[in-house]
Amino acid sequence: MSSPYEIRSNDNGKSKKQSMAELKLRRLTELNQRLQEDLNRRRIPVSEAALECVFRCCRQHMSTLRYTCGTPC
Repeated sequence: MSSPYEIRSNDNGKSKKQSMAELKLRRLTELNQRLQEDLNRRRIPVSEAALECVFRCCRQHMSTLRYTCGTPC
């Protein structure tokens, strides 16, 4: 009499599990690499970025004002 739980002869279950594990490992490795690249990216303080924005706006405003008023740059 055959048991309800038979041993698989072609062993696809193990290879499928192994391929899924390899896929998960590859995805985690890629994610880890992207996160490492983000971490290594140059960071600047908010105060420095805000000052740069202010200076850029002032320069653009002044050049636009000069152009509108007709004074030479």
